[in-house]
Amino acid sequence: MDALREQLKDLPVLPGQTWLGDRRRSSSLVDGMAMDVVIWVNQEGDLKLVEAIEATTSPEHEFALMARAARQAQGQPERWLSLRPELGLEAPEDRVPLDVAYISLDQTLEAYLPGFLGNGASTEQVAELYLSATDFWQRKLWTEVQDVKLARVEGLETTPLWVSVMGGEGVERGLAIFLTKQGAVAALAEDQATLSRCPLLTLSYFAEKDAGTKLAREVEAEKWPLPEPGLFPWIVSTLREAREDPTPAEIKLVMGVVEAIQATIPMTGGYKNTTLKDGRRVRVRWPSEP
Repeated sequence: MDALREQLKDLPVLPGQTWLGDRRRSSSLVDGMAMDVVIWVNQEGDLKLVEAIEATTSPEHEFALMARAARQAQGQPERWLSLRPELGLEAPEDRVPLDVAYISLDQTLEAYLPGFLGNGASTEQVAELYLSATDFWQRKLWTEVQDVKLARVEGLETTPLWVSVMGGEGVERGLAIFLTKQGAVAALAEDQATLSRCPLLTLSYFAEKDAGTKLAREVEAEKWPLPEPGLFPWIVSTLREAREDPTPAEIKLVMGVVEAIQATIPMTGGYKNTTLKDGRRVRVRWPSEP
């Protein structure tokens, strides 16, 4: 408790608010990620979803995620509750309101799952992304490379990108794009506390039931191609709020990485150069240590 308060000593206390950090497996997804940890706000008797976050393995990481939620709210609650004794926080006396809240989690999440067309992207750009994401899915590159091997991609940003093809370990399939060397190092070391502070983009895929009605309506209206029936590509970003649509710059970067990776790896080592369809020159090294 003292450790969390120390992180938030500059934030005002929100009178009457109690926040709860809970770990429980959920079948729902936010931005294509299955959630184990959900932070709720208990205000005037109602439990409201503030932030859904991925499973964490350490108290330090969960403290960091609680602190991030508080900073986004620009205030901290009077009481912190947790179902994890090792955090040293007070435990809730009554689980009934939380159980009721979980029952309605799927409906609640609808407001948290955005589409693609609300942040400046054109229908033509998103159509190209869906074509690119469909090609990547059908190529099944994760059957040829391992998650733990990273590619170094130069030419798309001012500094190198580090890319992991996800799926070889049989978990999530897609691409993880680390925008800094620090993020790549943290990912390989499974240092979640550091990784949570590093800029990251992923190309992820999730089922129709978890897509959210906004995205599903966009796909139906625009006739964007899907990798397979009921499977929706999505871009997760730590650079924007979870409820915001991807930006045109994010979409362009992801498409560039997908094209570069598919044109060059797997390789036997060293560098390969390639020219993307839009004329950008890219250099890829795989595998590469950050």
